[in-house]
Amino acid sequence: MTEPPRGVRERRPGGAAETDAALPAALCQRVAALGDAIETMVETLPFASFELAPDGRFAAANACGRAWLGCAADELIGQCSPQDFLTPSGLERWLSPQDDDDCELTLLSRRGGQRRVALRRVGGAGSRRLHGFSVADEAHRKARQRIVAQLPRARRGLLLADELGQVLAADRGFTALTGRQALVRSRIADWLGGDAERVQQLMWEGLLAQGYWQGEVLARRADGSGFPAWLGLSLLSAPRGALLRCAGELIDLGGAGAMQAGGPRSIGHDTLTGLPSREQLQQRLGRALEAARHRPRNSALLLLDLDNFKGLNDTRGHGVGDQLLLQVAQRLRHTVRDGDLVARLGGDEFAVLLESLGELSADAARHAGGVAEKIRLALAQPFQFGDFDFSCSASIGICLLDADATVGELMQRADLAMYEAKRIGRNRCQLFDRKLLSSHAERTELEQALNRAVRRQQFELHFQPQVDAQRRVVGAEGLLRWRHPQRGLVSPAAFMPLAEASGLIHSIGDWVLHAACAQLLAWQQVPALRALQLAVNVSARQFAQPDFVSRVAGILERYRIDATCLKLELTESTVHDSADTCDKMEALGRLGIRFAMDDFGTGYSSLANLTQLPLSQLKIDLSFVHTMTGNRAHAIVVQTTLGMARSLGLEVVAEGVETEDQLALLLEQGCSRFQGYLFSRPLPAPEFERWVQQRC
Repeated sequence: MTEPPRGVRERRPGGAAETDAALPAALCQRVAALGDAIETMVETLPFASFELAPDGRFAAANACGRAWLGCAADELIGQCSPQDFLTPSGLERWLSPQDDDDCELTLLSRRGGQRRVALRRVGGAGSRRLHGFSVADEAHRKARQRIVAQLPRARRGLLLADELGQVLAADRGFTALTGRQALVRSRIADWLGGDAERVQQLMWEGLLAQGYWQGEVLARRADGSGFPAWLGLSLLSAPRGALLRCAGELIDLGGAGAMQAGGPRSIGHDTLTGLPSREQLQQRLGRALEAARHRPRNSALLLLDLDNFKGLNDTRGHGVGDQLLLQVAQRLRHTVRDGDLVARLGGDEFAVLLESLGELSADAARHAGGVAEKIRLALAQPFQFGDFDFSCSASIGICLLDADATVGELMQRADLAMYEAKRIGRNRCQLFDRKLLSSHAERTELEQALNRAVRRQQFELHFQPQVDAQRRVVGAEGLLRWRHPQRGLVSPAAFMPLAEASGLIHSIGDWVLHAACAQLLAWQQVPALRALQLAVNVSARQFAQPDFVSRVAGILERYRIDATCLKLELTESTVHDSADTCDKMEALGRLGIRFAMDDFGTGYSSLANLTQLPLSQLKIDLSFVHTMTGNRAHAIVVQTTLGMARSLGLEVVAEGVETEDQLALLLEQGCSRFQGYLFSRPLPAPEFERWVQQRC
């Protein structure tokens, strides 16, 4: 936070507001001296903090915000807007008029996964600063309120702390509970056990979002021993320019018997499913590793992720999503042995620890694989939700415990195996292999290099001519190349899949559109080039951005080119079964842009798609062109495509023309536009311009 919210009043756990409380003068002077440090503190705040530029894109984002969105700073700042990370319903909520400063919606991460959050416009609806807070689970909130109500006679202590988490004052009850006399100037995290950073994040999210926070913690005494406690914090007001402060109450749960049977679970368990949490799994893994170092006995870690959970959440809502997670947890418990550990790691990710699988690694691997397959089949059975069924699948990674590895390394190996299962088709089990480590290292290195390439603009467009039946140049396709400092010129086939998976495709796609428009602007000054049409590819993820139309419109406005010279090539999968696609194409068509369907014949297109979409061109995929002279079926596909296009008034370009025989057959069947190595390879801009001018 750069400044405290206005009008914040002192709150009690019940929510009643009181009059503004003034900080003591001495305290005001002390905290005012910290004002210069606030901006640097924003980066480490345990909640998301964003600043938007006038055009709606991110101008700043702290570490928590970047982690939520799954983006590095250079991928986010100046490149993306909040709309890029919202579901359709969330986008509608975000763009609708607001009666208050909070907007509750779902954020989608570029790394996968999602988070239900409340975005708060700090300073009002017109403000360009946003804070984001996770939405607490309702059942967990009610459990916290019940426990406080049930402990009226429990031992308790009071404290006062500032926004930095530093204790300003504490009463005798608090020092008696913790056994700590010198509390002032210590941090709250100093006397918290377990995952203190996680508790601190939840604490500040609750304070800033609701004005109070309550939660179960493990408190540490001065002698190092721990005890279960309930910590409640209430936000207090502060003069403008000073740091916030909060009043806190610590309740000893151990003495009150709140942790006995029937009480709430500890923070080591998942609130929704009741399964052990990630922390509990890691502790159990640590004990299993220690046991394996003393007596060889094989164990295995299974990591599984639901393949289509996001679709259910988006279409049926989070309530149904939670029901699915509960049913998944139940099936997992019933599939494994009583002594095996089933844990929920977060979202739709679960883990199973199988111990004592025998002394031979081969036997243990077979046993673990058999259990994984049983789990996969159990989860493949339809789930019942009242009036409808839902079919789900899971990708499962398997890793045998290695006594020489750490807990973190084992988690990473199982994670790599799980993502390999997803990569090769999903709904399958994959045993970890050390080759995955080298593959992961290469991928990480390539991703880092690709990030640098985006920052340093190491890309260039090469241009392959498109000619008519008389071999006159009528246009070109702009093809992306990466000028790698060590590897030289890199084909997009080597890096575009990674760009798609990492989210860098948005930045790269924007660069391509800028480069294409800049090139068209230059060509429009040259008589021999000014009539050329330039086509560039647009990825499905790039086209799906909610603000794609406005982005393209902004680029056209910047370069002021004749938009009819720009053609966007979309694949069949991009336009398949999407009403939003047609709306975007029509909006861009009104600006003058034309569209081509790339790689026609290889995807899912139907005649209905072709008649409903505002296309001007089809491109016959080179796989048909290469084989049409010797493959009758492919020749029929080409002939049928040409006839259908003529009926619909669409132009056709045959890609990959490499021989005179291919050209002759295409001409015979009525094709009038061609592209391929028979005419020219893709050329850098200066070579392409000379090539065209020599043929005028």
